[in-house]
Amino acid sequence: MNNVNRRSFLKKSLVAGAGLATFSTIGANNNSNIASEPGKRTFTPAAGRRTNNKFGFAVMVQDSEVGRNLYKGYDEIYLPIQQTNPAGNCQWVCALENTSYWLEQKKEILSWGFPIGNSSHFATHGPVVGENVDFELSTFGARRAIARCNEVGIKVCGIFGGFFTYTSGDKRSFVKVYDQALRYVNMLADEAEPYGIRIALEPRGGETDAFPLYLDAVEFIKRLGRWNVGCMVDTAYMMLRNQDFNDIVKYPEYLFSCEMQGVGGQPGWTGDERKEVDTRFFRALRDVGWEGVVDFAVRWHNTSTGPLDITAETRKSLEYVKRIQDQVYAE
Repeated sequence: MNNVNRRSFLKKSLVAGAGLATFSTIGANNNSNIASEPGKRTFTPAAGRRTNNKFGFAVMVQDSEVGRNLYKGYDEIYLPIQQTNPAGNCQWVCALENTSYWLEQKKEILSWGFPIGNSSHFATHGPVVGENVDFELSTFGARRAIARCNEVGIKVCGIFGGFFTYTSGDKRSFVKVYDQALRYVNMLADEAEPYGIRIALEPRGGETDAFPLYLDAVEFIKRLGRWNVGCMVDTAYMMLRNQDFNDIVKYPEYLFSCEMQGVGGQPGWTGDERKEVDTRFFRALRDVGWEGVVDFAVRWHNTSTGPLDITAETRKSLEYVKRIQDQVYAE
């Protein structure tokens, strides 16, 4: 089913979401911001219009070396909910690990000295759609993960769209997976609401994803009807399906989180190869008054001789994006 037909099918369907998803309306009109520690960019929805208040920049910390050596000019860090280190051990929030192990991870995370606004790749404790779903386990994992996210200050939990796929590609399979996705995300919204945490769905452009595009995710969220569920935009996936960055401008109120990449690595590491795309992305964020952060969700490459210098490389990337940002806001 192509994307146009998918959206038409959703609008006409009386089945998708009717059986499994029970919608909670608690806090449906609660758009209040949650206070945070001094110096942190408290989450604020996009204004929907240009404000000229520049957005900040963050880095996803996938290993301790990045966290310990990140250039101090960044506003925040992103944290993967679960990351496997080279030894095969789970790192960071790790909802199914015991509390003492979590306290060790938490100590390491906080030692980096950066505010932690967002997380990524939330649904990592078993499949959440399909034939082998264990909803009880998913609920337990979500409850633990969200509580731990709250302990380190995370206010937006990002969820990878690739967790919500229908492998057979037929309409019946799509309806079932869509229904399961509604149920799962609704549960996340319930668990996150007491903490003031928001859920950001990341469309990743897959042909058999429940919501492959930004506009598909908006329709999914409208059907769900929760104040604390929105979208994550990743430039890599927008480019994959040739999506128009102005789709963000159409629905800025659903923009909860932003990510960008360079060509196979950090922004700018291959020069200005992606400058035109990055410029269009920044213009869209400027035009909707985005004042949060844009995260670099990347693996870091060395652009000079000698060992990889994380501090130097993260500084170079920050300088690259700020040059583009200054140009865009001067227009």
